[in-house]
Amino acid sequence: MDSTAGSGIAAPAAAAVCDLRMEPKIPEPFVWPNGDARPASAAELDMPVVDVGVLRDGDAEGLRRAAAQVAAACATHGFFQVSEHGVDAALGAALDGASDFFRLPLAEKRRARRVPGTVSGYTSAHADRFASKLPWKETLSFGFHDRAAAPVVADYFSSTLGPDFAPMGRVYQKYCEEMKELSLTIMELLELSLGVERGYYREFFADSSSIMRCNYYPPCPEPERTLGTGPHCDPTALTILLQDDVGGLEVLVDGEWRPVSPVPGAMVINIGDTFMVSEHGVDAALGRAALDGASDFFRLPLAEKRRARRVPGTVSGYTSAHADRFASKLPWKETLSFGFHDRAAAPVVADYFSSTLGPDFAPMGRVYQKYCEEMKELSLTIMELLELSLGVERGYYREFFADSSSIMRCNYYPPCPEPERTLGTGPHCDPTALTILLQDDVGGLEVLVDGEWRPVSPVPGAMVINIGDTFMALSNGRYKSCLHRAVVNQRRERRSLAFFLCPREDRVVRPPPSAATPQHYPDFTWADLMRFTQRHYRADTRTLDAFTRWLAPPAADAAATAQVEAAS
Repeated sequence: MDSTAGSGIAAPAAAAVCDLRMEPKIPEPFVWPNGDARPASAAELDMPVVDVGVLRDGDAEGLRRAAAQVAAACATHGFFQVSEHGVDAALGAALDGASDFFRLPLAEKRRARRVPGTVSGYTSAHADRFASKLPWKETLSFGFHDRAAAPVVADYFSSTLGPDFAPMGRVYQKYCEEMKELSLTIMELLELSLGVERGYYREFFADSSSIMRCNYYPPCPEPERTLGTGPHCDPTALTILLQDDVGGLEVLVDGEWRPVSPVPGAMVINIGDTFMVSEHGVDAALGRAALDGASDFFRLPLAEKRRARRVPGTVSGYTSAHADRFASKLPWKETLSFGFHDRAAAPVVADYFSSTLGPDFAPMGRVYQKYCEEMKELSLTIMELLELSLGVERGYYREFFADSSSIMRCNYYPPCPEPERTLGTGPHCDPTALTILLQDDVGGLEVLVDGEWRPVSPVPGAMVINIGDTFMALSNGRYKSCLHRAVVNQRRERRSLAFFLCPREDRVVRPPPSAATPQHYPDFTWADLMRFTQRHYRADTRTLDAFTRWLAPPAADAAATAQVEAAS
């Protein structure tokens, strides 16, 4: 995700309407600063070409070989290519259709311009989203699903661009249908590679809602000073990429950008990185009891809830709209937060409920005590997965968080009469290490990806995991925290439970010795980062950079900073 996403800075008007093909030099908004400039590409990425035709042929040995290739690729960089995929070569007309569209006059292309905050439409350099570091490209995006009686893609082209584009719409309709079938085939391979019950992933995505994007990268007079697409991870489940013969895709592997050369007849596949966990071992009855407990608490009279009100500057307690922290843009929600660790002889969460709300709440306290214990164990399991994915010494992250001090938060979003005018939770990144979110069935979580807010629909039995700033520092910047928000509903209340894994307050956060050098962020303690985000800064995509400056302010500002700290 580009670090400028969601910055709220208006893009230069000139950039918003420029035709990249006509530019003799790169306009300033397209120049990427030296820190983000493209380094020299390393050797070509050794990416397997997997024959997916074995699924049709029933070749048992071929299936085992294909599954092993997919497993190895996904465990290292998440990319592989597929051949014998059954997609009609004549559908290469989709590439020609893209060329025809992007050669149109700018005014005609802008008839399909994307409305900010939506997925479908045309963008030129995404100047509607970013004020700097603009990508040197144009895109045309549109949604696809096959649940409607009418062909949604064909209808989009006819209704947006006019009847002359109906033939182009039919090409892309057919292409999307073929891509969906191929994606379901790849899901079968992933089932085999992971040892998952046959048909589980295929069935999960049977009623999918997908996005198709045509990319155009015009010739650039100064290619070393800009990028066609900035470094990012795809938050979706799977990306299927058809390239022309020019090339340009690069993948970061072990700190080096490795080119992926086009292979005639093959398509590039990569796994997305917003993920959910299932088969996590947490008792479903416990999750239901914890969600029901939240409902019971938030339905109490306000005076009774305020017995647990949060003291400003602390973590634990009840808040209504966080009015103690913000003077405007209040979130449409109530929360109940409390700390958790298992280093004390007594159960700290159960004790909190009894001592704060009274003995009648002891049963609720025991539910949340058990829930937090299960969340900690799950978080340590996820740390083992992160060790494997990053190539870190086995047990390093698990041991780091063994004596963690975490935060549990119950969120309640009441029905809202004007949901389009407010948010349940504003855009933010989590400063903690890891968040495990259990949602009810209403939905409302959204993640910002390429300037677009993408909903994360609840999946029964699964929990949503996202990386926070603390783990971003522990991975030396290799894994990123994500900007997300919660929207509200006009008719239904929504509940969610967020468990924030945090290190012990005095633990020094630094990447493992095996991490890439140089170290991107200074050593710090969780206590310092929490104090910074609670008192001085609302966490966003620039939190760690701002925190770094705060830890070591310029000498001229040191006295002023000390005064602020004293006043806090």
